Amino acid sequence: MTARIFLPFAMAFLANFILGASSIYWHLFVGLSPVVLVIWRIAFSLILLGLLVGWFVMRGNDSLRRLSGRVVGLHVAAAILVAINWGTFIQASLQGAVIESGLGYLLAPVFVMLTGLFFLAEPRTGPRIACIAIILLALVTLVMTAGRLEHWVYWTIGASWGGYTLLKKRTPLSPIEGLFVETAVLAMLLALASIWIDFGAHAPAASQLLAYPWLVTAGIVSLAPLVMFAFAARRLGAFNMGALQFVLPTTQLVVSYVYYGQVATPATYLCFGVIWLALVTLTLREGGAFGGRRAPG
Repeated sequence: MTARIFLPFAMAFLANFILGASSIYWHLFVGLSPVVLVIWRIAFSLILLGLLVGWFVMRGNDSLRRLSGRVVGLHVAAAILVAINWGTFIQASLQGAVIESGLGYLLAPVFVMLTGLFFLAEPRTGPRIACIAIILLALVTLVMTAGRLEHWVYWTIGASWGGYTLLKKRTPLSPIEGLFVETAVLAMLLALASIWIDFGAHAPAASQLLAYPWLVTAGIVSLAPLVMFAFAARRLGAFNMGALQFVLPTTQLVVSYVYYGQVATPATYLCFGVIWLALVTLTLREGGAFGGRRAPG
């Protein structure tokens, strides 16, 4: 594997690992609502991204000049999807429903891989088709035997993260600038919503920063994996990007058991293991294929 291929591979791996482990970070704020945490996450992310974009502009690296109606629309859609994903993930972390969020991040790569195979004209090889078939069978079994899991959590996370992955492949903006546009969109939507909605107990307050000082790191915790993820998404094929996402739910499964003490049924672990094995096997088999085409700008 060449250095050109290894770097996006490593970025995708690290991004998924950090995202999976970040449920421990969000659980530190169990006294706050998911809405408050999403608002703080947006605020601190926007501040950090604004500083980074300003630095890039001063250095002459300003791809924001490529903004068009299509690009703005793409990032508005991505912003909505990532907000849904953030809110659901944070709520699952606060409630200890981490197995469910892990399963959601197993659903996401299936969505991405199916789209890559059937809508983005990526090669439909025998191993890829077999991998998809095995995963779909395991998912059907999971839904039928999962018992008392919060099913809405993993379906919401799976659909929102899968859609976000695909949209990030279509942007001509750099990872930092793309995230800046998305975060600015979310900030504007929040500002508009505050005109008509009384957030009440869900409103951010300075006292929350005093009670939970780690909140000031929400921007870094949020952005570091997303920047890595965006970097990799533009350089790996949709199928391979989806296959690499097995790292995130694997991390979530370990966190759910070790940190939260959450235990699922044997059938859930079996289905999880089958999906994980199919993704890992395919990823290792296609080790030389991680140089998928970059999305057109």
